[in-house]
Amino acid sequence: MPTQRDHHGKKNPNRVLTIRLIKRALDLHENGMGYGKIAKYLGVTKSCVQMLLTGRSWSHVTGLRPPG
Repeated sequence: MPTQRDHHGKKNPNRVLTIRLIKRALDLHENGMGYGKIAKYLGVTKSCVQMLLTGRSWSHVTGLRPPG
């Protein structure tokens, strides 16, 4: 029986974002850059950035919590 692997966050071999890039995204957003421009800068989708900056992903790095 195969073992279950933990591929969340930086353990995912297909990840694009790094902790450094996530912190950069937070800085860019704080300074008024929109999701679309941040996504283009990072090389990810706009929805990925939206999930990142609303706490739905990488919340253990950002400290953000999803609403509700």
